[in-house]
Amino acid sequence: MPMIVKGIALVESPEVLAPRRLSIFDGRRRLVQRTLGIFVRIASISFILCFIALGLLLIARHHYDADLRPLLDHHRLNKVPEEGSRPTPNTILQDRMRTYYPRSCSREDLTTRDYRDLMVPLVRGTSGDVGAATKTAAETVLTHGVAIFPRTLDGRLADSFRNYTLHRNRALDDTDQVYVMNAQNGKRRTRWSFAFGGNDRAHESYIDHPSVVPDVLKAIASHTPLALTLEALLGPDPAVVKMQTITAIRGAGDQGWHPDVNARAGAASHARNFALHLSLFVPLQDATYAMGSTGICPGSQFCTEIDGWMEDRCIQVASGLEAVGSSANNNRTRRVWGAGDAVLMNQNTFHRGAAYTDRNGGERAIIVITFASRPRESNGTLPEHPTRTPLPKIAGRPRRGDESVEVHVHGSNGLRDLHHGAETRILGLGTPLTSFGYTLRDMTNPVQSMSRFWSPLRCLGLAKPPKAHWGWDFLASLPGRVATESHRLKRDDLVEWLWRQQRADAGWLARVCFRCFLLERVPAAREDRGIWDVWFDASLAKGVARLRSWLARLLVALLLAAGALAHVSRRNGNLDESPSSSGPSLARFLGRLALAALLLVAIRWRVSRLALVKDIRSGIKLRPAFPPPPTEGRRRRGVLASNATSRYNTGAFNDSAPVFVTPSREDVLVGTRLHSLYLSGMNRFVDFHQGNRRWRRSIDGLGVPGLSSFWMDAMASSIVERQLKEGRFLYQSREDGRFVEMPKVEGRRFTRRALVASSVPLLAELDRTVSFMISHLLFESVLRDTPLCKVAAGNLELLRERMFGEVSDRAVPLNNRVRRRRRPMFRISTLRVKIDATVPKYVAPKPRTGPASKAGGSSKKRRRVDPKRIIALNKRKKKRK
Repeated sequence: MPMIVKGIALVESPEVLAPRRLSIFDGRRRLVQRTLGIFVRIASISFILCFIALGLLLIARHHYDADLRPLLDHHRLNKVPEEGSRPTPNTILQDRMRTYYPRSCSREDLTTRDYRDLMVPLVRGTSGDVGAATKTAAETVLTHGVAIFPRTLDGRLADSFRNYTLHRNRALDDTDQVYVMNAQNGKRRTRWSFAFGGNDRAHESYIDHPSVVPDVLKAIASHTPLALTLEALLGPDPAVVKMQTITAIRGAGDQGWHPDVNARAGAASHARNFALHLSLFVPLQDATYAMGSTGICPGSQFCTEIDGWMEDRCIQVASGLEAVGSSANNNRTRRVWGAGDAVLMNQNTFHRGAAYTDRNGGERAIIVITFASRPRESNGTLPEHPTRTPLPKIAGRPRRGDESVEVHVHGSNGLRDLHHGAETRILGLGTPLTSFGYTLRDMTNPVQSMSRFWSPLRCLGLAKPPKAHWGWDFLASLPGRVATESHRLKRDDLVEWLWRQQRADAGWLARVCFRCFLLERVPAAREDRGIWDVWFDASLAKGVARLRSWLARLLVALLLAAGALAHVSRRNGNLDESPSSSGPSLARFLGRLALAALLLVAIRWRVSRLALVKDIRSGIKLRPAFPPPPTEGRRRRGVLASNATSRYNTGAFNDSAPVFVTPSREDVLVGTRLHSLYLSGMNRFVDFHQGNRRWRRSIDGLGVPGLSSFWMDAMASSIVERQLKEGRFLYQSREDGRFVEMPKVEGRRFTRRALVASSVPLLAELDRTVSFMISHLLFESVLRDTPLCKVAAGNLELLRERMFGEVSDRAVPLNNRVRRRRRPMFRISTLRVKIDATVPKYVAPKPRTGPASKAGGSSKKRRRVDPKRIIALNKRKKKRK
């Protein structure tokens, strides 16, 4: 018996010290307790993971509805309706956003049929030769839509890349193929195409040149005239959006004549809605006409459609001649497109791959690299802008001290939320995209800039190397393509993709995702939304509903298991104290749940701070390219400094409603909806219209410095009379983009300005600067829809008239009472400024009478009057009063 003292065992017997035997029921209770503990731990971890997944989906759905949905609706306006469909509000808005008119071309619109007109001269190495070659190449692309750069690649690189291309063609499957038109002739495949990256390596068997892909890209980017031409037309460091090869063999048929982007919705017709695309074609072997060298229609970059007569007059690309046969007395030659001679082509130009009919030729392979204007980068900052702007002072009407007008900007929530820098254009419709996030400068060092480490980061827009620029990444280009249902994002593409993902060989992860979270069928189409947009929205709704049901079930199971575990633990007592037999404590579980919630809050805050989200919420990303035209009431209430504002904005030159006409190729067009720095080469697009080129040729050489205004007017009248026999002068309305016929006096004014600008380079640059400033005020400024910007634009037009010394006899109504006539501010010959200020009335003292002259008469010596002194005296008088 143990010895007990006050309930405490001092000495215990061996029976007491021996462990107690567990019965079979105790073992079962311990097993149940341990099983419940493990289940509670798994359920708590699953609950937290499901909570995080549901939070991420809710964040995605919130930003999809609040931010991405308005952006998709805005880009939906760029979708091209089917031909023959009835007009919709979208088509009406598209017509109002035009920067060039829809043009149907015939064979008279071809600019040349001689390949030598497309050749860019070889550079000798001096800076002057490089500048001349760059200017020639840029003007050739703007005139003909095509320019040929000889010897861009040497023969060794071209031959090595051709071997690499032919080797990869043998291993291509359907998923690796890039779309190419007329790829099959019946059931036989005759054309292949695949995308390549800057860090691709050649096969082990080509040990002579394993790094052929980076070397070719570096050679192309290092061609100085080509790189400078691309930057002159697309802006500094243009983006690379496609890198692929196309191979054709004997039996390939003729492709249809086509542009690579949609002709009715592209940079040619809507320069402020779509980015300009230029494609570079580099042959990897000498290609003759029989081998199917690319056919082009020079001058068709202006065309919306071409007729059959023009197709018969188009030509095939050639860069030289080669002898036919081996006889020394044989003088026959044939045109050939030499290996490495690059062709730079505007993607709006109509072209095609010709039929391959040569029986003795090998495979014809070419490299195709597409460049586009680099998107404007936005830092997401929101500068302060005033919400109230003072009215400009109007002559004859004194402005009160605190008089101001409240400013309303169309498509925004307030001026403080608007900032510049966000890209509002999208990529052209129809062209496949294979390269994301890269620019031209990345091609100079593709091993590092296009490495496997940077490729996924740049594709998703997450990170880039130091001192590098952002190209068009995948996420930046996706909304515009989804909204417009562009290439590979149509209904048929969605059907094919869903079928591939649900096949037996698609993998268990894809099947689980489709069964649990993604929509397995194609949803019903909607007129106002793209098919992929509808499918993604339905998939988000399905995923949120599925996770909510899972979270509710996990919560019920967790509560029941925790209750059962507590009950079993209380019954068992200290039967099993191992960690696996007890679930997590309530405090620990709530702490983990709080950490998960804080993680979701941090993600939500970080996403809301993205520059893209800020641009969308501020409204700058959703603003149309041009402000809506003012109604008659708003136009009457608007504050106008002169009639130059309404005259140059609407085209009402005769103080009446403008009569809009349809332009033709013989007309001289005065474009007013371009002139922005980010448009780069598109600023001169209208200058190379056929009528404008002929009119410009008649002006070249006539502008002589120091020529009097009389001779300037006479030459302008002669040029205008000659032009009116063949075409008209048409002015583009800034409000809706349509053209109105200009009176003869306005055509003479426009021609005289061109003559003066050609003789005085300073005036030419000032005139260009004024055009850029007006476009910024009316189309890009935060206050573009306010009277302040319209007044400033009108004053700039008046300044332009005074710069060119134009005399206007019309009275300018400043208000209902005051009328005065404008006078020239500058003299053309000397550029001396004349004082154009109204001198206040001042009665000068009578001059003193001097002595009589030698002729017997009397002369009065007048005192010289200084205008500044008169103004100072008037101020003193007012103070005395």
